[in-house]
Amino acid sequence: MTSQEPVLEVGSPVVERGETGIRILYTLVLYIGFRVAAAVLGVVVVFELLYTLVTRRVAPTEVRAFANRTLTYLYQLTRFASYNHVEAPFPFTGFPPALERMPSEDDLYPSDPEKREDPEPA
Repeated sequence: MTSQEPVLEVGSPVVERGETGIRILYTLVLYIGFRVAAAVLGVVVVFELLYTLVTRRVAPTEVRAFANRTLTYLYQLTRFASYNHVEAPFPFTGFPPALERMPSEDDLYPSDPEKREDPEPA
């Protein structure tokens, strides 16, 4: 073995440089998508907080579902960039469905004060 040969782990696949170059381009495009999605999620979170503050109710299901899917998208972007997923996410595939079940309003804030973890002072 000469000093110029790469040392590979046993069972480690060899990745062609062309594939890595294309992955770099995908990652650069997806980085922009990550920043945009993170900013959108920030706006949604602020909206949800203000909505809850004003109405004293949890934000509408559609808003929470959108936030849940956006979180899943950010997760998929991170997995792709860190070589933990092979397929490039949206816009190269469809927008992902939610990764986790969204809790109902009753799960978040039960209407029965007896069920609440932090009951209001009497």
